[in-house]
Amino acid sequence: MKLMKHTLLFLSTAGLLSSCSQPATTETASTTTPATTEATTPTAEATTTAAKPSETIVGKWQFDNMDMGRPIPADKKAQWDAMMTEMKKTTTYEFTASGEVTFNAAMGGKSETQTGTWKLSDDGKKITTNIKGKEKTEDVAELTPNKLSFKTDDGHGTVSTITFVK
Repeated sequence: MKLMKHTLLFLSTAGLLSSCSQPATTETASTTTPATTEATTPTAEATTTAAKPSETIVGKWQFDNMDMGRPIPADKKAQWDAMMTEMKKTTTYEFTASGEVTFNAAMGGKSETQTGTWKLSDDGKKITTNIKGKEKTEDVAELTPNKLSFKTDDGHGTVSTITFVK
């Protein structure tokens, strides 16, 4: 439970970092990888019916990135990078076909696992989780076989994007 509070504290801290008055020199809190495009020949796999969103989400997802929607102040950048590195190694969601979800996180060498249930809207645009009796619905920004992104609003108009990869 303490770890989850630390993780939530991290997310809150990240929110605070993004809402701080910003010094003249800032960097964004998002790491982007240039997209590459290759011409390919359609395969039998590519021509079959696409999986339903509720099938695509099933599996283990590793934290990849968090874009706070605002620049990270330069004096907080090293702290931010250290937190992102730790979260990339330790934070996962695992969604099962039976509707169960497991969230794993570690902060400061302490790890915690929480379990609950999940349900994805038919159109794949909203996911609702219920962990320890607390229900939360998030907007799904992107769901592909290898990428899952949630959009969250901090309540003050700043929208953050949290990305997981398989």
